[in-house]
Amino acid sequence: MEKGVNKEKNERNSREKEQVIWVIKVQTKFQQVKSVMLGQAGQTFLDKTKKISFIRKMKIH
Repeated sequence: MEKGVNKEKNERNSREKEQVIWVIKVQTKFQQVKSVMLGQAGQTFLDKTKKISFIRKMKIH
């Protein structure tokens, strides 16, 4: 009887550990994706503002 209870506890503990590890992996992956997306968005935003200012300069002259 005792062994069965311990086995169940161990299985639950290992499952919880796996879940925690999975959550951490997902969070770090999300962080990486977010930073990459932000970097790309920032880059395209800069490119757009450069183009807009360039077009404005061309119109003025």
